[in-house]
Amino acid sequence: DATPGVNHTGNPMHFTFTTLGRTKVHGLSFATADPVTESFEVTVKYVRRELRDLSVTDRRAYFDALGVIYSVGQEAGEKKYGPNYRSAAWLVREHLEGAGSKMCDHWHDDAGFVNHHIGITIQMERSIQAVDPRVCSHYWDYTIDALADYDYSESIIFDEDWFGSSSPRSDKHVIETGRWAFTPVMQHAHGFSNIT
Repeated sequence: DATPGVNHTGNPMHFTFTTLGRTKVHGLSFATADPVTESFEVTVKYVRRELRDLSVTDRRAYFDALGVIYSVGQEAGEKKYGPNYRSAAWLVREHLEGAGSKMCDHWHDDAGFVNHHIGITIQMERSIQAVDPRVCSHYWDYTIDALADYDYSESIIFDEDWFGSSSPRSDKHVIETGRWAFTPVMQHAHGFSNIT
């Protein structure tokens, strides 16, 4: 019953669930003289994948949503995408305030590392899902590149239609070509963040 009152038929039957969480499924089979009913629960989850395991379509959707959080500010993003929206500047500020204090790095020392990074990843994921609910926060498994017979900077993820150069040759160290060319970064952020 993905949509109450809607019936789906087939043998076998294929159905794509579009809502996260638990859904009760009721089945009715006419394979025997007496119809057989069966009910069971399906749990629908997002699956985070290594970037190179994504289809071209899924990778583009992920990058498109990520591009929005880099180009749309916090206030405008919340108005357009709702309360879960977090701009890249908001996420950077969150990370800096947890990790960039001269007094104490709360995010990278000892037991806080995993919890803080899982938390900010979930915030980023909710933000890109506010933009496009089909995507989730995928990851780069750099150990694949570490085991390969090439320098990590030659990885496909640094191609122009992926993330762009790992070490731009411009004097300003800015990615100048490809999808992420000249991605804006907040400047003069003292009124936005305690740590810049």
